[in-house]
Amino acid sequence: MHLNVPFRDPLLPAADRLDAADLPAGLQGRAGGAPWTRSITASVAAAVPAPDVERGVIVCGDGCPDPAGMAALAEATGWPLLAEPTSGVRHVRSALRAPRALLGDPGFARAHPADLVVTSGRPGLSRGTLAYLRAARSHIVVEPGPRVADPVRTADLVVAALAPPTRPVTAEHWTRRWREADEAASAALDRIPDGRDRPDRLDEPRVARDLMRALPADSLLVAGPSMPIRDLDLAAPGRPAVRVIANRGASGIDGVVSTAVGAALAHDGPVYALLGDLTLLHDRNGLLTGPGERVPDLTIVVPANDGGGIFAELEHGELGRTPDWSATVERLFGTPHGVAVSAIAASAGAAYVEVRGPGALADAVRAAPAGLRIVEVRTDREEQATLRRELRAGVAAALAPFAPAGEPDRSDTVRA
Repeated sequence: MHLNVPFRDPLLPAADRLDAADLPAGLQGRAGGAPWTRSITASVAAAVPAPDVERGVIVCGDGCPDPAGMAALAEATGWPLLAEPTSGVRHVRSALRAPRALLGDPGFARAHPADLVVTSGRPGLSRGTLAYLRAARSHIVVEPGPRVADPVRTADLVVAALAPPTRPVTAEHWTRRWREADEAASAALDRIPDGRDRPDRLDEPRVARDLMRALPADSLLVAGPSMPIRDLDLAAPGRPAVRVIANRGASGIDGVVSTAVGAALAHDGPVYALLGDLTLLHDRNGLLTGPGERVPDLTIVVPANDGGGIFAELEHGELGRTPDWSATVERLFGTPHGVAVSAIAASAGAAYVEVRGPGALADAVRAAPAGLRIVEVRTDREEQATLRRELRAGVAAALAPFAPAGEPDRSDTVRA
């Protein structure tokens, strides 16, 4: 028997010890009286016409099966298109540049509720995206294959394709508000990292953004878990000639170096990887090449902060800033390792370079890839956590005019 037991977020150490005797004898369902497993009645259909809904939003997640089709749907309907880095849709004209920032701002998300969200691929890089899906009045999943991705279990309908309408169905006000907010959030994201530039230091979101801009055409980028894929989601624009892939899942850190090596051996073009130092360390054996085996042409860019930074973005970070828990949170969640990236490179016979500024990163990336190379960008976890709080504050200020207090913006009506 296999049991999946969900735990309520956040997973934090309890301030007080809890004895099993304190738990209720029987728990009947989840919070709000919902049953343990919500029954979803979703029909699987062939291509159907897109609903005549004005306040629609399209969210494309990892492995979107039909990027061109979703781009065409966005163009035809006028619905805002929010695409994750590994969707293959982020570069199209209709895609918003700062979807993570928009849905990560609670005020903006509350002020712009969707009557319909259409998803394709597996979305869910951010809590904001998942919360927005849960709050939508209706949810359609577009998936032609048998593996339906519905991470929030809210799909009303699963279809193989949505046929674009012959005319836009969205209201001009709805599209304009999303576009203007996207421009404001993008400007805030660009301004704060640029304002912190120092000749000898790069911030992690800037590394992701500058790396994406510097990659040569026909490149493949393997994005590591934790902060690298999320920094790409936050700050990096999509490019039509660059494909981004990533390992997704609860154990996304497993085998990422090996994934990048395999991609480099198979891809007919330049291959790069953006991996944190903890991810590199976790799968460093993947760097080794046996006698007679091909050496991959692979450049690995490593923002190195001696540990993992994602928990500083969650409730663990707040707990870690308290005197009683700082050491415990650092040991269990920050996981400092003290291993030099240069030593990892040397053990694998890989070329190694440390870069300390924006120009040096671009130069290292644009150098013709030959063999295995590791490019280290040293960062400080505490500084990066502070920067990300500043980014959120800057985005919130930029989006304040689009998120007025009071009732959600429903000045447009649904025609269907």
